[in-house]
Amino acid sequence: MKTYYCHFIGLSLFSVMMSHGALISTNLYAVQDATLYSSADGSVAGGGDDRLFVGRNGINGLLRSLLQFDVSSLPNGAVIQSASLQLTTVHTLRDGSSGVSAYRVMQAWSEGSTMPQRGGGEGNPAVLGDVTWLHSTYSNTLWSVAGGDFSSTLSSSVAVNAEGVHTLSGLAGDVQFMLDNPDQNFGWALLRKSESSHAIKFGSRTHVSGQPVLQVTYESVIPEPQVVGILLVGSFFSVSNRRKIRIQSKTRFYDVRVDAPFSKRVDKTDAVF
Repeated sequence: MKTYYCHFIGLSLFSVMMSHGALISTNLYAVQDATLYSSADGSVAGGGDDRLFVGRNGINGLLRSLLQFDVSSLPNGAVIQSASLQLTTVHTLRDGSSGVSAYRVMQAWSEGSTMPQRGGGEGNPAVLGDVTWLHSTYSNTLWSVAGGDFSSTLSSSVAVNAEGVHTLSGLAGDVQFMLDNPDQNFGWALLRKSESSHAIKFGSRTHVSGQPVLQVTYESVIPEPQVVGILLVGSFFSVSNRRKIRIQSKTRFYDVRVDAPFSKRVDKTDAVF
């Protein structure tokens, strides 16, 4: 009977295979966000504000908001199990009769740096690089549709009838799409369900305590060839006295040469974990 010692290999394979299919939760924070202020010539902006406005301002102008998250920190091949967007109101509600809806944005845009007027709800003259009602990037690139180019399919909605944190849930499909198609990740547009309602103010990414948070839970899947790669990282094994053992990883067998001696004996030529 041949004798092999594979303590290190066994522990490594066990830890790797235990992580296969593990559920991991993480929080992502917006990389850009801005309010769109309705104007006939698209010359008003406010991307530098620490608030996001959704609804109608005091002069009956419509307000929508955009926000985008970088999901590239999630591993390739991750399967998104759940995703939700947390928004925090940062003022006293004047009208809680209409909630907020999210739609996936279909065109690239740039946040800009313009600070709005004191109240924030009316914006200020746009400068180069701002996003406006007509421009995805002022003043060279127009939206295909005034007010922002976003999907007609509702991604999520939430009632906003009290101050505090409000969660737009059910965004797993959108986040999976953004992860799998990074060149089409332009974030979401936020609209009031009834755009005639008074504006709601949410904290933007620069707000002290009310930043938007994208909460994601995903399944991390390690490709099986990587199992072998991780096992072979043990470069401290000497190249002498190598033996071959067979390791089973779910549906496949891998022949792995390892060194002797190790700290634990396995009296089998086929080591199955």
